[in-house]
Amino acid sequence: MLKRILIILLLLVIPGSLLAESSVWKVQRGNSVVYLAGTLHLLRQQDLPLPEAFDRAYAQSDRLVFEVELQTLTDPAAQQQMMAMMMYRDGTTLRQNLRPEVYQQLNDHLRSVGLPMGQLERFRPQMIILNISMMELQKLGVTQEGVDFIFHRRALRDGKRTAALESLNQQLHYLATMGEGHENELVIQTLDHLHEMPALIDDMIAAWRSGSRDELHQLINASTQAVPGVYETLLVQRNLNWLPQIEAMFGSPHTEMVLVGAGHLVGPDGLLALLERRGYRVSSF
Repeated sequence: MLKRILIILLLLVIPGSLLAESSVWKVQRGNSVVYLAGTLHLLRQQDLPLPEAFDRAYAQSDRLVFEVELQTLTDPAAQQQMMAMMMYRDGTTLRQNLRPEVYQQLNDHLRSVGLPMGQLERFRPQMIILNISMMELQKLGVTQEGVDFIFHRRALRDGKRTAALESLNQQLHYLATMGEGHENELVIQTLDHLHEMPALIDDMIAAWRSGSRDELHQLINASTQAVPGVYETLLVQRNLNWLPQIEAMFGSPHTEMVLVGAGHLVGPDGLLALLERRGYRVSSF
């Protein structure tokens, strides 16, 4: 479960070990090219500079496409929207939605890190475990802005056009409902495996840097099966929603660089495999 939470935060999925030099791929149909760049949403200082392939793809693109329009994330209205979607709307509380022993385990952990449960009672478990994971990541030095933000800022500076594959409201809905109906398992698995986080971070970042589709998929597959529905909601459905938008880019007068969490690119349900099955030529860049 902790792997799944980390994948949401960092990567937030072909048979064989397909190695590349980074998580950037060139997708071609005829003379049209789209670059798919797998990102980490958060980084450590030692993860910089980014692999050179990201800079090359950026230089050859005149339009950057992200999961969401990143400028909206700093909008106060968006922050309020996020808080509202992550709260119970039916008048119930966290205590009423978790088993007593799970609630107590969560309460004990929150008290140990200085977070008062009283202020969090109205929030969904999904919001709380994301915050717990973020606190642990910060302890490990995962405090730098991610690949997405780096290139979004660069695109604004250079006057390149930007676009988004989904709205902030859509993304928040996916996060707020992940593992819905299985919140007790979500909390237990996260708390029980917090001690594994340092090794998991190293594994994820190593797989991302190498561009190994096989290793990335193994991380995704091993970590998204703990709670039913998570893989389908966070990855499969979103990829299928994004696929026609990406295919439409091949008829565009622009050269696009699409930056999404690396987990969305790999595995049989990943964007790379979906495009390959439709006859597009995919190669590491």
